[in-house]
Amino acid sequence: MAADQQPSARRWAEQIHDDLADFSRRIRAEGGSAKAGLSYVDFSLLSHVDGHPGARVTEVAAALRVDKSTASRQLTGLEARGLLVRHPDPERPRSHTLALSEQAATLLHGVRDEQVRAIEGRLRDWSEEDVQTFARLLHRYNRSDDA
Repeated sequence: MAADQQPSARRWAEQIHDDLADFSRRIRAEGGSAKAGLSYVDFSLLSHVDGHPGARVTEVAAALRVDKSTASRQLTGLEARGLLVRHPDPERPRSHTLALSEQAATLLHGVRDEQVRAIEGRLRDWSEEDVQTFARLLHRYNRSDDA
């Protein structure tokens, strides 16, 4: 029986993969991040800093599962664009904490609001129960341990 379940599990995993990729593209296209000049990486970095004020580069890299040098390079680019501000870390003299600039906060919150409205529009014909189930299962998936 396990042998019969494996191909089916693979098909479901492939469908989930494809649907999540489509979901990400759709959110970016419908949510205005592309119009705002934010790449997926930019949006991810800024969102993390927004949700974790005072984060350090190492913490952002770990949370987004990227190499520290990659995160540092991307964050430096955001700083050069005036979207990110570095402050000396009082606990670690050779380190800095990160914060969004006012411009970035306005931009990020505007994009996020557009994205949420786009999702709401797609879910408007769904039952409350279906929306809750979708949200609960997606949250569960995103919080599950790495396989």
